[in-house]
Amino acid sequence: QHLRSLLMGESSLVRLGYVSIADDSPTHGNGVLNKALSIDRGLLDFLLGQADWDQQQQPAVAPSWEAVVLEKSFKAGLVSAIMRLDRDDFGRTDAIIQLVGEAGSGKKLIAGAICRQLQRTVMIVDAEALAAADTSPSDSVTPAFRKALLHNSVICLDNFHTLLQDEARNKALLAAVVMAINNRRDLTILTGEMMWRAEGHINDGVPMLTLSVQAPDYQQRRLLWESHLKGHRNSLTDDDIRVLSGRFRLRGGQIRKAVDTARNTSLFRQESDGAITLDDLSAASRLHSNQRLSALAQKIEPSYQLDDIVLPADHKAQLEEIRSYFANMSLVYGDWGFQSKTNLGKGLNALFVGASGTGKTMAADVIAGQLGLDLYKIDLSTIVSKYIGETEKNLDRIFREAHDSNAILFFDEADALFGKRSEVKDSHDRYANIETSYLLQKMEEYQGIVVLATNFRKNMDDAFVRRMHFVIEFPVPEELDRLQIWHRVFPQDAPCRESVDIGFMAKQFKLPGGNIKNVAVTSAFLAAQDGEAIDMRHLILATRREYQKMGKLLIESEFGPYFELVRPGPAEPPSSGQPPLYSQTQTGSREK
Repeated sequence: QHLRSLLMGESSLVRLGYVSIADDSPTHGNGVLNKALSIDRGLLDFLLGQADWDQQQQPAVAPSWEAVVLEKSFKAGLVSAIMRLDRDDFGRTDAIIQLVGEAGSGKKLIAGAICRQLQRTVMIVDAEALAAADTSPSDSVTPAFRKALLHNSVICLDNFHTLLQDEARNKALLAAVVMAINNRRDLTILTGEMMWRAEGHINDGVPMLTLSVQAPDYQQRRLLWESHLKGHRNSLTDDDIRVLSGRFRLRGGQIRKAVDTARNTSLFRQESDGAITLDDLSAASRLHSNQRLSALAQKIEPSYQLDDIVLPADHKAQLEEIRSYFANMSLVYGDWGFQSKTNLGKGLNALFVGASGTGKTMAADVIAGQLGLDLYKIDLSTIVSKYIGETEKNLDRIFREAHDSNAILFFDEADALFGKRSEVKDSHDRYANIETSYLLQKMEEYQGIVVLATNFRKNMDDAFVRRMHFVIEFPVPEELDRLQIWHRVFPQDAPCRESVDIGFMAKQFKLPGGNIKNVAVTSAFLAAQDGEAIDMRHLILATRREYQKMGKLLIESEFGPYFELVRPGPAEPPSSGQPPLYSQTQTGSREK
């Protein structure tokens, strides 16, 4: 009678597929004991001591709660809930715990700690691998649940959000998983980036706990850095840990990977004792930040230092203040507690104002280099769309990808969107103002640095300017500043003749730094074409080309004794329909 009950349809052996009864087998009677039976291969291997885990179904090392960094009240509530589950306060053995959060937020670590508290092992099954398997949904799902039961393991379905995507195979897999969960009648843990609404899928009355696993805050990041650096030789101070925790908003998994990468870097560095440095960890943190922003913006590799940029002393001091402000945000918002006093606006917003070529992009480059952060340049004029709602979609994509990029966002041509808000006269005016407000909202939500650049401050809305932490003017350089730029623009290895008169170039041509750089580079190519060292003839001809690009007149009083080099000859008339590039000089010379 007992053997017969073990082979009935509702028994675990039959319901879970460990034993199959062949209905068409030859029998000597109608009873179940007279039919042919087949045993699951996994069960047979287990009974023979040959059970093994396949690559997608590995038992995870279960950590203690002490190793899990979570907000204190959140952790206490979770531990209490698991205690009630362990005491069978719910009156049943089956339950579902759903952990929802971004990749690397510690969901699998929490699942392991839950199982350790219950004194059980955990078996991680990657739902993404199940979806990619070349087997039927049932054949993909059933073996994993059978193995978990044999080893009394809690099954944890990782990347569960994969099964929620609207594809035929995913729907079939989800149905197979739901059936397996309902048949197993045990604790199941789901981890993913999207919440699953299980109503109508799972058995009635099954307790289900859904928890949102948040990205770690500053204090939690400090604990994570300290925890993952234990056991690794390093030269970091408490201040270094503070800098890393504030500068890079990484999740636990990213911090662990950053430490591993930095360790490998330090071991292969020449003339090193193998100790991990702050520079190692900063570079590794950038590497393990979200890099998808590269598809939407131009990544600029920082190459300048503060001493490279020529600005009035007060303007340069403001750049240093931006660096200091961001570097100390973790101290002010974290250690000093100002984080509790504000919900938004914990990033840094700066407005750079100045004509083209005055150093706005270079200044953003300097700040990124000083802070060890990536820099992405976005041309706002390409983001703004004439179609209602498209601008917001474009901005949302950028800030969504920038969320965990730990990068400086540099928006050029900001007045394309942030011009003075008009009086609302029609729907287009109303939507233009909505677009402006939307970007301001996104800037306040972003916890990094956002720099906006514009050529004309007068075009900017006053209410918008008041929302900036810093507003820095980039003036066209005066003669002494231009002289500094000219002295710095030529590389040490560039061949220049003694006849090159830098003083003349700085005094005569009132060019911004960007245009001076263009002239220097063009002169170098002209000299290379002639097979000579750079001389004044090359510089003057390069200046002529730069003036043509800028649409400026070539005035004899500016070019002085070198004007004959640029005076148009009979074979070089001005283009038809174009304004003349040569005009009457102040000395009365006739020009064409």
